[in-house]
Amino acid sequence: MYQVVFKDTYKLFTTNIWMKNKDLCKCLDPVLDKISGKHFRFYSDFPSNEFPWTVESLKIEYNDIYLTFIQSIEDYLSKNKIYRLKLVLHEDFCSKILVGKQREAYQEQLELPKNACYIEYSTRRLFDSQIVSYVVFPNKTAYIKIINLQNGHENFIKDITYLTVDDDSSSSSDQKHPEKILEELYTILFKPLIDVLKQHNIEKIKIIPEGELQNIPFLSLIVEKGCYLIDIFEISIIPSIEFDQFVLTYEIFDNQQVEKVALFTTTNIDSNIEKEYALYDDDDKPIKLSDFVESIPGEIYSESNLKTTKEDLDLFSNDKKSNYTVFHWCGHTQYNHKRSDQNNDYSISGCLITEYTNKDKSVENFTHDTLLYSSDIIENYNLTHLKLAFLNSCNSYKARKTTRSGHLGLTRAFYAAGIPCVIATLVSVFDESKDFSDFLYEQIMKGHSISTSFTNAIRKLKKKTGDGHEHWAYYVLFGNGELKLNFIDSTK
Repeated sequence: MYQVVFKDTYKLFTTNIWMKNKDLCKCLDPVLDKISGKHFRFYSDFPSNEFPWTVESLKIEYNDIYLTFIQSIEDYLSKNKIYRLKLVLHEDFCSKILVGKQREAYQEQLELPKNACYIEYSTRRLFDSQIVSYVVFPNKTAYIKIINLQNGHENFIKDITYLTVDDDSSSSSDQKHPEKILEELYTILFKPLIDVLKQHNIEKIKIIPEGELQNIPFLSLIVEKGCYLIDIFEISIIPSIEFDQFVLTYEIFDNQQVEKVALFTTTNIDSNIEKEYALYDDDDKPIKLSDFVESIPGEIYSESNLKTTKEDLDLFSNDKKSNYTVFHWCGHTQYNHKRSDQNNDYSISGCLITEYTNKDKSVENFTHDTLLYSSDIIENYNLTHLKLAFLNSCNSYKARKTTRSGHLGLTRAFYAAGIPCVIATLVSVFDESKDFSDFLYEQIMKGHSISTSFTNAIRKLKKKTGDGHEHWAYYVLFGNGELKLNFIDSTK
């Protein structure tokens, strides 16, 4: 039995698992690749300047790392003629956010709700047609499973991509039916784990999907006919275990006042933008966004802003004295667009399309005046006084670029600006989004957490619309869903 240790920004995650020697490096490599610090990759035939460390040199220079990672498998490395090692610094988007926010205390238990766990799907070995899954429980024990993709990684990615394409341009005669894909994804990703989840009485899962797996509508994976994954578990998506632990244990809110929703939409969109982004309904008419406001219970917001400009949002972000803790956007969004000065492929993308007020219809002016970019939100907004951003608009979870750490789009922008929980969408929204808003706030007003409210609302919407997953499955709960919102004055 080997002991594998996850050494990350805040925690040490220990897992005991029986592994044959031939599987050891396969399991270690994806685990260690997620570390936000120094770690190892094991190879045997590389130049010494690329892999400069030997076991002996590590004993001298980094004895603690040697004792933690190498000592227990030193004989195995020698037997397999692995003589050189490399220290690698891995930093993804989330670890950059966390710079300077190290936690001092090491705790025996993870901060997780009862009957909850993390499931991370590593795509480190995707091009070898393998996914490595890690189920991490509150006591830090973990279950590791290597999943083989029988049909190869290219078909796997093709199927996932097809699920979140808004039009039929990518479809072909040999394309599988979406229901078939959802059945296969459950068989691949969850069936190998379901027994261990049942053994631990898991009811709530926090998923860390890497890369293309971010496009999977996990809610709608088909367990069996008529039964979806959301019927069994509460499901949320998080960027990493370490960041989630930071958010869960960081006490931001000490507020007993009745909280409110800040509701924003638009009435007039510049015609150039409407044409460029095809912001029309099925009759080729501009979408009447005010209709989506009517589904929000009136008692939870003071008033709605039906003509939201960028200036309105600037003022809102600076208002720390109000009792608003929810930002609700039911205007238009565009996930693929980014600021003209952002030339890097990995620059964050996406924008909110705000009210048109400029009489000058030049492209430069309407773009400048009405598009609030994700990068603007990150750079200029401090939204740590809010608990939830509800981006009830088209493709608000997606981004121009998907990295291993996820979509770098509007959802990540609001998260980085300080909002610990974001509800967003993977595709264009339907009229059912009105019902979903109503159902969600109805559940929150009953005192449920955001996660439980989200789950109950999806289940209720599913029951109303039928089993057709396209009308309810593409919402995503991202971040800390354990928070509650105090919409009711308990003193009355």
